[in-house]
Amino acid sequence: MKLRPEVSVIMSVYNGEKHLNECLQSICAQTFSNFEFIIVNDASTDNTAEILKHWQRMDSRIRLLYNLENKERSISRNRAITAARSPLIAVMDADDHALPTRLAVQTAFLREHPEVQILGGDMLIYGSEKRLSHPQDNDEIRAALFFDCSIFHPTTMLRKSILTKTNKWYNPLLPPTEDYGLWADLLTVKKTIFTNIPETLVRYRFSDIPRPLYEEKQFRNANIVRSRILQQLGLQASTENIKCHIALLFCDAQALGVTPAQCALYGNKLLKANEHTLLTSPAALEAEISRRLTQVFRVDMLQRQEHRPSQF
Repeated sequence: MKLRPEVSVIMSVYNGEKHLNECLQSICAQTFSNFEFIIVNDASTDNTAEILKHWQRMDSRIRLLYNLENKERSISRNRAITAARSPLIAVMDADDHALPTRLAVQTAFLREHPEVQILGGDMLIYGSEKRLSHPQDNDEIRAALFFDCSIFHPTTMLRKSILTKTNKWYNPLLPPTEDYGLWADLLTVKKTIFTNIPETLVRYRFSDIPRPLYEEKQFRNANIVRSRILQQLGLQASTENIKCHIALLFCDAQALGVTPAQCALYGNKLLKANEHTLLTSPAALEAEISRRLTQVFRVDMLQRQEHRPSQF
């Protein structure tokens, strides 16, 4: 009888032949071995299918699923999670590289911390040694989620039960911010404990091709998620509120046509709303807003100095 895998690594791939071999190698060579690797081939038209079959012949832990037509990757991820035999789900993207101890480190942490539901970590930018980090503490992560995604999705390991028991899944209407949408939905679930560990888990590959339409869609759908968070707080996603919210996100009031004073008043709105909903601790949210407001006022002062007419 086969040993039940402790981790299910899930991945959706569409026309990923360029980096797929390296990605698969990085998972199959993990120091932690008790996993299954569920890969959904999302109707690829390049050499992806042949590469996947080759690796499956070499490693029996690989399970292949196929979409007959190309679907949004959230649909493929949800399908892979549903098919997973393990209580732990590790997310992988087809153009990234998992560091050798990624699964071992995350699995050990979740064994020792059964209360944690969503676990992320640090990333290295591919081709450099630049390291990206997010807040580590649950309340700090929740407070940061009010403004932007604060878990690096390619580093995520989560408990399958938090999705199945709450019936919250990746939303195919929110690409490419479906991860942010899922974390925002889970903000209302008090049992959801988020953690980021200060360990580098993945080498992340940025696209070297400008993608203005992709970035525009990403920003637009992220704003839908932010509006949803405001509604969870009991606030209206009005034009003024959204402008102030984005001003705090980018720490720039002038660019959004609002003043630092308006941002400060809006920050107080967020604090009062959170006192009733407690999506995060009041102290964590106050610290997050204070940090952003400080930068808003600083940037505004510098902008005014730059535009001040010279007296000489």
